[in-house]
Amino acid sequence: MSRKGFTHLRIRGSLPDNLDTPRHSQDGESTPETKEEKLLERSSVVPPQNRWTSSRFFLQFHLIPVGVAIACIILNLKGTFLGSGYNQWVNLLQFVSKVHEILMHLSITTIAMGYLLYVLTSEKPVPFGALFSIYNTTQVGYLWSKEFIASITSQGFPVMMKITFVLMMIASILLAAVVGPASAIAMVPRYVNYTLPDRAAIVRAETPQPFASTFCLLNTIMGENDTRPIQFPDGHIYEDRSTVGTINYTGITRRHLWNQTNSENEGQVLWVDDFDPSKKGSLGAIVVQPDLCYNNKTYLSVSACSVAGLWANATQVYILKGSGASDQLRSLLSVDFVDNLPSWTDNAVSIPKSWAKNITSQTGRENKTVADVLLNSFFVTDLICPSNGSYPDDIEYDTGYTLYDLYRPWTHEGLISSLIVNAMSWGTGYAEATELSRKNEKFEAKYDDESWTSGVVSTTHGQLLGYAWNMDGTGIRIAIPVLLIYCICAIVYILYTLVSGRSLSAWETIAGLTALAFNSTPSSVLQSEQGTASRTDTFRNLVSIREVEEREQLEFVFQKDHGVERLRVA
Repeated sequence: MSRKGFTHLRIRGSLPDNLDTPRHSQDGESTPETKEEKLLERSSVVPPQNRWTSSRFFLQFHLIPVGVAIACIILNLKGTFLGSGYNQWVNLLQFVSKVHEILMHLSITTIAMGYLLYVLTSEKPVPFGALFSIYNTTQVGYLWSKEFIASITSQGFPVMMKITFVLMMIASILLAAVVGPASAIAMVPRYVNYTLPDRAAIVRAETPQPFASTFCLLNTIMGENDTRPIQFPDGHIYEDRSTVGTINYTGITRRHLWNQTNSENEGQVLWVDDFDPSKKGSLGAIVVQPDLCYNNKTYLSVSACSVAGLWANATQVYILKGSGASDQLRSLLSVDFVDNLPSWTDNAVSIPKSWAKNITSQTGRENKTVADVLLNSFFVTDLICPSNGSYPDDIEYDTGYTLYDLYRPWTHEGLISSLIVNAMSWGTGYAEATELSRKNEKFEAKYDDESWTSGVVSTTHGQLLGYAWNMDGTGIRIAIPVLLIYCICAIVYILYTLVSGRSLSAWETIAGLTALAFNSTPSSVLQSEQGTASRTDTFRNLVSIREVEEREQLEFVFQKDHGVERLRVA
């Protein structure tokens, strides 16, 4: 076999003195070669370190399959919508994916071949059965063939090389088996109900919105004989409870509430609109716990609350639901306490008693009311059932500062405000998108972003039937990791060849290895097989590529024939 294109052969031992061969001078006379000259001539028998060749092999074997695999990964992870009228083009991609599979098999085979040539030309020989792995890098059946079993059971195969060989072959064969389906799944877009990216628009306009404010006073009922009147606060918003006035209400007695709770054990929210004769349209709520409190004393916890709706400037959100559902315009209500809200005015919203009753009406859940379900879901704390039926005095510090409102029926206030605010926000109605004059901008809709000015925010949520690459489905979630593993393996091998310059040369094809086998001296190991090589023990024999000095050429050499320690390492 020609030695052209090979450089840098390592020498084991010294050359014998009787290997001088004649050389021809310019006048045609033969002169003997010196030992040094023959050493220089014979040192060109291993693959060269050539980065240009490595770059050419990268472009030839790896660029297209790796590039296409990376493109498929990006398209699916990013989520790309193709359209709805690409049936023929999508079908064509199935053939493209088959071509991509073939190119990936070629890339994987090249990587496996590079590893095999590395071990064949190393100092340690490998089992004869390992040679056939180069012909079966895409065949799963090789893993239980005689050749593979003999290779992993060969006594002369070093342990570390054996482990590396097994891992390399199993990984390459299994990867070659799954990259084809993975490419087909990832490359061909699916016909799905694609979720379009959210789009939002904003109108820079101050818009007044309804808000609810609630203030409650605790009215504990100490027993059936408690004759005190129910006391409402004389307003719905205060800086603290030290300035709160009270209004006695006799429309409902404490005795009536005590008896009703003991007999029915049901939480209640009783709406009244006549507790304050001086304020027409004022709304009150009596919140009654479903069970008695047992905290040093036995009593029934009741709160009397004054409720009002006020107007304040706020941001609205226009929600496009699509699919036949009604679009809605909702207010982004603040979770802050009412005295921290901006631009409060004195314009109260009229809240009718009949409208408020609908908020806590009966539900379909065991014929219970909304109020009973919510009150039974609360944890009983000292805010609901304070010790001895009353809140402790306000805390006055040594500095003279008094902390007001540390104890108050905050739970009941939050319940009433939430019910009113939720009902009012849903009651603002909805508007058609065409009625809004807006400038479209694509951005993430972060409603809690304080940098936004007040205005109407329109957020569009939509879906569209068509072809798209996305990560929906089990198949694509398996295919993407498979392609990612292939890309990592190929890129690592590519970087190694580009940095080291070591790449396949005269043996870059299976034909090269076959020609090398035909050009090698017949072995006594195979003579007994009569050309069949069917016995497992035959495949356990160690073989390597060596330079046979007496013939000055590369050959497949069995260890039993020559003893590879006497031959130079290719």
